[in-house]
Amino acid sequence: MILPSIMLMGECSTDAAVLPGVSEERRRAMLAVARALFLEQGYARTSMSAVAARIGGSKTTLWTYFPSKEALFLAVASDLIEEYAGHIAAQLVFDGPLDKCLQRFGRNLLTALTSPPITALMRVVTAEAKAIPGLGIRFHEQGLAHGWQRMASFLTEAQARGLVRADADCFRAAQHLIGMFQSGSYQRHLMSDSGSPGAQTIEADVDAAVDAFCRAYGTQAAA
Repeated sequence: MILPSIMLMGECSTDAAVLPGVSEERRRAMLAVARALFLEQGYARTSMSAVAARIGGSKTTLWTYFPSKEALFLAVASDLIEEYAGHIAAQLVFDGPLDKCLQRFGRNLLTALTSPPITALMRVVTAEAKAIPGLGIRFHEQGLAHGWQRMASFLTEAQARGLVRADADCFRAAQHLIGMFQSGSYQRHLMSDSGSPGAQTIEADVDAAVDAFCRAYGTQAAA
């Protein structure tokens, strides 16, 4: 799950704001090159030398911005996630019936998760979780777990409006809903090279998930 305020860099942060003299434009150019290499070749096969060579500079310059390959990868991951985060979160608003709001959010979520860049990132993180200490749990906590909390807040508001059962645990309900969104074509997508499931398949998965969710947690007022 991808939502705003996701920062994967933690102690490895190399923001230009904390490095005097660092050019943000130069940093962004380095991230763009590093993103392409990491997502094409994976973490293990991408070297700082290769990134520097493609940029057209020296490793020393690259290290000025990113002190290690790990820091560079974490910056790439954070940058990529934030690129998608705002758009997805913007869809989680009350501007119609509960089921329609959840359907819109689910479609945008799955469209983002099955996009080539996010798919590649997920595969790299999964493959390198053991090689980069703390990467897997950090990615989980700042990604999926943050998404659960954001959805739980939305469902708490729905509960206050009488649209979600009064006895429901909204955090658990959020986990169930997001899990159902990701339980169909998304799982097949991650394990295959067949490309995105497509809008029609995503819509069917989302509609089925929202229908099951509303039957389990909704009230008559939400019908």
